Amino acid sequence: QSTAFLNAPVEVVAGNIELDEDTQSEEIPPTKKSDMCWYDRLIVSKSRLQKMALLSGSSGVGDSGAEEVIVTGIRASLAEERALGDYKMYVLPNATDMLAQQIKQVRMIEERNIPIEHLFSFEFSDDDFDSTSSNNSDSEVFSIIRLQNKKAEGLGKALPAGTMIVYDRANEQQAPVLIGEDDIRDTPIGLPADIRLSVAENIKVSARTIRETTKKRQDEVRDVIDVEFSVSNANDYEINIELSPYAYMARDLQVMKSSRKYQKIKGRPVWRMKVSAFQQERVRMTLEM
Repeated sequence: QSTAFLNAPVEVVAGNIELDEDTQSEEIPPTKKSDMCWYDRLIVSKSRLQKMALLSGSSGVGDSGAEEVIVTGIRASLAEERALGDYKMYVLPNATDMLAQQIKQVRMIEERNIPIEHLFSFEFSDDDFDSTSSNNSDSEVFSIIRLQNKKAEGLGKALPAGTMIVYDRANEQQAPVLIGEDDIRDTPIGLPADIRLSVAENIKVSARTIRETTKKRQDEVRDVIDVEFSVSNANDYEINIELSPYAYMARDLQVMKSSRKYQKIKGRPVWRMKVSAFQQERVRMTLEM
C-alpha cells in the first residue's frame, strides 16, 4: 500500500479471496527489501534468543534453560490461526509497523521432527504412447518429499498455498544447503503434501506401445492402448516410485488391465513400485481413453 500504518494490529488471510474490480488492491512495487532470506533471519533470531538466555542466568547455550527460552521465543512469534469462513486467518501476536510499499513475512507454523517420505514420481501423457516415436518417454522423473498432514504424523494443520523451500545438510556441523523449492496448493488436514525437489537424472522411465486399437462406445470412438513401462534405477540404493497419468488425462481414462496393483488417489490411478539398486522393473497396462 502507499500509506504507512504504525504499531498496527495485523491479520493475514491465507488463500485467494474473490475480489471485484472495486476491491482489487493496487499493485505497488516494494522499495525496501531485506538482503537476508528467511532462514538467515531465523538464525539471527535464535542467536539473539541465546544471548537473552545467557543473560538470564543459564550456564550455556546447550543448557536446557537456554533451549527453553529459545523455543518459547520462537513460539511466541507465531501468528495465531483462526477460522474465517472457508479460509484461514492468522493474527500476529503483536502490533507492528507496516511501512508504505513494504513486504513483511509472517511466521505461521513452527513444527519439528515431522516424518517425511522421499520417493520419485513419473507422470505420463498420451504423447508417451505415440507408436511413431522411439517409445522413449520425454517426461521427466522427479524427486519429491511427501508430508502426511495428520496429527499422528506431527502436523495436522491447514497448509496455505505458497512456496515451500527445502534445505538439507550432510551432518550437524555443515551449513544447510538449498536442495529445492516448489509451489504447493492449499492443503487441508488429512491430505498429503508433495514437494517437488528436482529432476532425478539416475532414474529413467521408457514406454513401449505393444498394441493400439479403437473401439466404439455409444456414439464415440475410444482408443485402447496396451503399453509397457520400464523403470531403470541407476542409484546404489532401492527407490520407491509412483507412475500416474497427468490430471487432465485421468478424467477420461479407464484401466482395463494391469500387471501390477494400483490405487486411486485424488481420482487418478497410481502404480507404486520398489526398484532395487541398479535394477529394472516393468508394469504392463491396458488403457482406454
